[in-house]
Amino acid sequence: MILLLDIGNTYTKLAVYDLLKNKIKKKINIKTIYLLNKNFLLNLLKKEKFKYSLCSSVVPKIYKKLKTFLSNKSVKTYEISQKIIKKNIKIKIKDKKQLGSDRISNSIAAKSLGYKNVVIVDFGTATTFDIINKSDYIGGIIFPGINLSIEALGKLTAKLPIIKLKKNRRVIGKNTFEAINSGIYWGYISMINGLLWKINKVTNKKNKLILTGGYSKFFKSKINTKSTLKPDITLLGLISLIKRNKKIFDVNK
Repeated sequence: MILLLDIGNTYTKLAVYDLLKNKIKKKINIKTIYLLNKNFLLNLLKKEKFKYSLCSSVVPKIYKKLKTFLSNKSVKTYEISQKIIKKNIKIKIKDKKQLGSDRISNSIAAKSLGYKNVVIVDFGTATTFDIINKSDYIGGIIFPGINLSIEALGKLTAKLPIIKLKKNRRVIGKNTFEAINSGIYWGYISMINGLLWKINKVTNKKNKLILTGGYSKFFKSKINTKSTLKPDITLLGLISLIKRNKKIFDVNK
């Protein structure tokens, strides 16, 4: 068995992957701050016999501690940014080290699914756009995530509350709650649609669209471009990398 980890700033996805059967047996979502709970990890290791772990991590401190713990339990652990992990996508940006592992994994998954010209919108702690053009990664866009924006308004102002986002038809708010809700809800819809239009114009392509992350389903119906939901795209990218690096993840060793 191979332990897959998508370590995000707020949440982490874990999956138990059977390489021989090419099947995910189990998935677990956990807040990243609780990932290093020893009881949680020990119980997980008791239930499954892992030889390897492959991670996509945007939290280096957490990954470093996790790797030490797993190594002490005889689990060989790799992170996809390591040079030893061969990738099947060209990354055409100035500094490849700056590109988050989750975004690399998402892009690899999109390519493995057959997408040649595609935009991946990931609604995480940050909302990110990643653009695949002619099967190459050519760059992206990052802006504050929805919950981050809501929390910033609530915590950094004296009178504005932290709201729970809701869908609404009315653009003009009639009170503070409605005004904030409309700003976030319709603001993100307008921003996403506007950026997708701009990306298509710049790339001169009618790009396909993949949505992932917490609010992907919430916003899907309001996005003008036809889209596909892929909630586990990062895990799919990890699996694609395992298949490409079978010499490293050979369960028969």
